[in-house]
Amino acid sequence: KAACLFLADEKRDIFVPTAQKGLSDNYLHAKPLRAKTIVKAVLKGGYLAIRDATTDPRVEHHDVKKAEGIASILDVPVMVMDKVIGLLALYTATPRDFSTEEIEFLTALAEQGGMAIQHARLLARIEKNSMLFLDLATNINSSLDVKKILHNLTVDLSEALGMKGVIIRLLNKESGNLQMVASHGL
Repeated sequence: KAACLFLADEKRDIFVPTAQKGLSDNYLHAKPLRAKTIVKAVLKGGYLAIRDATTDPRVEHHDVKKAEGIASILDVPVMVMDKVIGLLALYTATPRDFSTEEIEFLTALAEQGGMAIQHARLLARIEKNSMLFLDLATNINSSLDVKKILHNLTVDLSEALGMKGVIIRLLNKESGNLQMVASHGL
C-alpha cells in the first residue's frame, strides 16, 4: 500500500516523515512517534513487524491507521555508523506476515539509504564549510584594517555556525594574558 522514510529529529526526540509514497497528508500529520519507544522495539529484533496495526499495543494511533486503511506495518532502522538516524516503514492494506526475504530486502534498502543520506549530509557540510572559508578569506582580503578584519571574522563565524556570539582573544606577549580584540553578539 505505502512506504515512508522517517528521519530522526534528535532535538525533539521524534521521527519526522521525510519521503513517502501512498500515504495521505492526514496520516503524515498525525502525532509523530516518540523516537525512544519505537527505536527500542525495532532494535530489539532488528525490525518491527506488526500484523494488525489497528490493535497492536506496540504502535500508537490505532484509529488513524484504521482510517488510512493500514493493516500491517514493517519497520526497519536506517543506521549510520551504528546509530539510528531513521526508520523505513512499509505498510500493507491487508493483514499479513512478512517473509524473511521481505525483511532482509527492506533492511538492505534501509542500509543503502542510510549510506546515501550520510554522504549527502557530508557533501552539504563540505559545501557549507567551503563557502565559510571563501567568505572568511574574502573578508580578510577586503581591508587593511586589522580591527575591521577581526570584527568581520566574528560576525561571519557567528552567523555561519549559528552561535550567539564570538570573541577573538590574542595573547599579549608582555603581560602573558589573552586580550579581547574583537567580538560579535555578546
